[in-house]
Amino acid sequence: MQKASILLLNENERQLSSISGFLSKENYSVTTMSNRSDFQQIVLKTKTDLIIIAIDSTLGRGLEVFQDLRKNRVLEDIFIMMSSQKHEDYIRIMALDSGADDFWVQPIAQRVILKRILALLKRKKVTSLYTKSDFYIDFERFLIIKSNKEITLPKKEFQIISLLYSKPERIFSREEIKRLLWENIYHVQTRAIDVHIRKIREKISENMKATIQGKGYKLEVA
Repeated sequence: MQKASILLLNENERQLSSISGFLSKENYSVTTMSNRSDFQQIVLKTKTDLIIIAIDSTLGRGLEVFQDLRKNRVLEDIFIMMSSQKHEDYIRIMALDSGADDFWVQPIAQRVILKRILALLKRKKVTSLYTKSDFYIDFERFLIIKSNKEITLPKKEFQIISLLYSKPERIFSREEIKRLLWENIYHVQTRAIDVHIRKIREKISENMKATIQGKGYKLEVA
């Protein structure tokens, strides 16, 4: 039985062939592209479930492709993963800040990619719950939408809630939040994370539950 459909955008033909090859063997329906020409139109035609964008040497253009996709409301339910051959934290942060659903660094084992894809696609039901609760993040305008009300957050608060929102069932420790969102983690006290979360709660709703005693934070929207 055929699984979900996946669209790959990667200028590296070797990587493109390798990834598409093993995904096809796992019965995924795979479409490949090595350039961005008419990319969004092809996405609309293929009705894909997941897009994997390589942002290696063309980092800026890769992010631009992603941002163009997020501007189209028809495509907002499609999951998007980003990959890179660079290990610098700022690249991961840029991808997550832009609203990517997941990010991984090459080289990576094929079985790990498969696990991450499976975990992401299982979030379909979780994402629909957020839609029903009338809560979502507008990554284009850096706004929180709650009950049709637009809420503006400072940059760091927006980054934190975006990170929690990207994986709503996962608990993020304070140390992990610092490592992903701050350039110099040694100058950030744990207390600062708690303060930011408290401010987010005050602005969004007391129905937002984000504290897991002794472990960290996750996002639940009633």
